[in-house]
Amino acid sequence: MRIIALLVPALSVVVSQHDTVLTGTAKDCFETTVHPVQELVVRAFDVRANRQMLNVLLATDSIGTFEADPTAGARQDSLYGRLLDFLGSATPLAVDTSNSTGEFVLRFAPTESVFVVGIKEREGEPYYFSYKVLDGRTSRAFLLDMSAGLCGLVAAQETIQPTVAPPSSKTTSRRSAWSYIGGGAAIGGGLGLAVGVVSKNRSSDCNDCMTPVELIPLFGAVVGIVAGALTGLIVYLAR
Repeated sequence: MRIIALLVPALSVVVSQHDTVLTGTAKDCFETTVHPVQELVVRAFDVRANRQMLNVLLATDSIGTFEADPTAGARQDSLYGRLLDFLGSATPLAVDTSNSTGEFVLRFAPTESVFVVGIKEREGEPYYFSYKVLDGRTSRAFLLDMSAGLCGLVAAQETIQPTVAPPSSKTTSRRSAWSYIGGGAAIGGGLGLAVGVVSKNRSSDCNDCMTPVELIPLFGAVVGIVAGALTGLIVYLAR
């Protein structure tokens, strides 16, 4: 039990190395000056679990200008209200708020695809939000354009390349499972060996011990490996 108690926090470090990390920057412009957007609440959602919310976001793209379409205002009001309802009820994969340079970080367990929504209450702009659909298995940097394409940021956004080539979903799942199990076994074996060495030193005068004193470190390592592997598997299945 002592080994398992030590394994859980140690294994969390190994698990976090396999998360998808999206590093974003929110930008807008005033006239010709591009500036970062601060205090923007940004959420990442799984596409498969939140398809209706994504459909609402896609529908907002088809709304024309208020000057050219008399119904645009009412449609935008309706869609924006539905978006707020979804944001209030859905469970995001990750949430962050942009800092003074417009940067934010979203970290979550890999999934096939995600969409990122940034939204903020802003005086004079009742519908201040933006979204982007991204690969949920690839860590990368990206730009969240809050100007609705008016600042010429789209071209710059598309030139950002992924930091890692996206693997297939089966390969990702298989590699993640073995990395959890292997990482847990390695950590457990090390901790078990350390506990065994300490126990051996404390039991050096024991002549009637069930396990020979010399084998205590080996026994501890074996128990640690098994416990670590099982802990890694449990953590993987519980994701």
